[in-house]
Amino acid sequence: MLFFASLAVANIILQIFYGTVLQWGDQYRNPIFVAGMVILLVVLALLMFGVFNIGVPSSIAGKSGTGKGYSGAIGTGFLAAILSTPCGFGILAFAFGWAQAQHWLLATVVIMVIGVGMAVPYAILTSIPGLLKHLPKPGRWMELFKQGIGFVLLIIAVKLIGALPQIHRTNVLYFAVVLGFCVWMWGRWVSYSTKLTRKLFTRTTAIVLVITAGWTFLPAPAGEPISWWDYDTTVIDSALAEGRPVIIKFTADWCLSCQAVDKIVYHRKDIAKLIEEKEVLAVKADTTAKDYPATLALKNKYNEPGVPVTILFIPGAEEPVKFHEIFFAGKLKELLEKLPSK
Repeated sequence: MLFFASLAVANIILQIFYGTVLQWGDQYRNPIFVAGMVILLVVLALLMFGVFNIGVPSSIAGKSGTGKGYSGAIGTGFLAAILSTPCGFGILAFAFGWAQAQHWLLATVVIMVIGVGMAVPYAILTSIPGLLKHLPKPGRWMELFKQGIGFVLLIIAVKLIGALPQIHRTNVLYFAVVLGFCVWMWGRWVSYSTKLTRKLFTRTTAIVLVITAGWTFLPAPAGEPISWWDYDTTVIDSALAEGRPVIIKFTADWCLSCQAVDKIVYHRKDIAKLIEEKEVLAVKADTTAKDYPATLALKNKYNEPGVPVTILFIPGAEEPVKFHEIFFAGKLKELLEKLPSK
């Protein structure tokens, strides 16, 4: 109890003297906070699965609370709380994170309730020792239960991902996968008996991978340099009738090559500038689902089997120019430069 009372007092001091009261609902409106919670839950789930462990130093674990009187009881209580950390950290970390984001009074109540909940079994068993023989025997069920909690944490993480803006969801998922791999490296590629040099190399590599993945996936995606129209045959036909050049980018959310085309071709400033200067109608044809208008037109009107494909209609040309490859920025730029300026 005193262990958790100490945590509650520390939380009160931090909130009253060093911070402000946080509103939990407001925190969930911040994509950075939500992404951080998703990443934390994934790590805690991996802890529940036994991918890595949070150990207690042997200098603490090796001590026994054999003191007498109140001092001995307090020492034993603190020791029990510390030794339970590797087993309960995955669950308690999320509860503590929630409590610390509340008003200090509610946070104190929550933390103390956790302490009472952990202390009650000890109090009952020490008061009625005969109950010990009725307790389930330790065994494989304990490990399975802990792993089951890991899946519960992953379900919560998936739920939180749904609260992220659409532009952040995929990147957070990518980072979570890389982070999981690095945590696996940290916990399973080395052991206590591994040579220090190998241990340092492996774990340094894991840290570098996490930092690189964070730098790659977590920053907010750059805005579209080109103003795309949704696929609409009426708009396209009207532009062609007026003698206006039209470029149609057929893409799909599940198409990795399409994403590469976006970054390599359409995020180039010179391409975007030419499209604007030449008043080219830029159309994004989404073929993610089979019943989308762009999907039907891709097959029935343009006779194309799949994506990615870009079609450029040049006024006066008998046939449009089609690009099926990824690296066609140079060819596209040449054609755009030849178009008359408006």
